[in-house]
Amino acid sequence: MLVCIRLRNTTEYLHWRIAILRRDNFRGQVCTASIKANKSDRLEVHHVKTFDDICKENNITTVKGALACKEIWSLDNGISLCHGCHKDIERIRTELKNMFVI
Repeated sequence: MLVCIRLRNTTEYLHWRIAILRRDNFRGQVCTASIKANKSDRLEVHHVKTFDDICKENNITTVKGALACKEIWSLDNGISLCHGCHKDIERIRTELKNMFVI
């Protein structure tokens, strides 16, 4: 978890985030909120597969290891969402995880 927090403070993360926003034309992919149309809209980049899951699956324990992991930086692992949609998706993800914890 600490690796993921530190990773979010890297230049690489910023570049990945900007690449996702550009790819999605600075528009939320669920509700189509657009920061181009409304500067007060807040867009966030959601990880389809969480950093935590990728780090666990690849035995990544350092920021250096995370920076070298291609899966973390795949543009296919990100989607632009408005704050509200991102919050809803995270809530649903948590509920689903809790349902299947054995």
